[in-house]
Amino acid sequence: MDFSFDPRLAAAETLPSIAYADPSLAALERGRIFGSTWQWVGVLDQLEGVGSRFQATVGGEPVLVLRDETTQLRAFSAVCRHRAGRVGGEGKTLKCGYHGWTYDLEGHLLGTPEFEGVEGFD
Repeated sequence: MDFSFDPRLAAAETLPSIAYADPSLAALERGRIFGSTWQWVGVLDQLEGVGSRFQATVGGEPVLVLRDETTQLRAFSAVCRHRAGRVGGEGKTLKCGYHGWTYDLEGHLLGTPEFEGVEGFD
């Protein structure tokens, strides 16, 4: 393969250094890029069997990717709907480390320890 130098490249400029460190620009990128497009989180080989899973962070948000009991791939926000504690675990369930709320591999709520009799809770 022959390389042909483009003379316009000599006049090219990089972004100013602040673009790599400004928190407001990072937030803008998270919303416009990570928040509106598909993002790569892993490779299929990481999810070989039922219940296999891994966690990733996309745009600053924790994500849990797994293969459910029908071998379907699923991805969830890895936070509990109760108090936003991290959700993880092994086997056929996902569990919040904060209050122990438990979900199945399809994301359905299975158990809410110590919530028996809470008025208005469905």
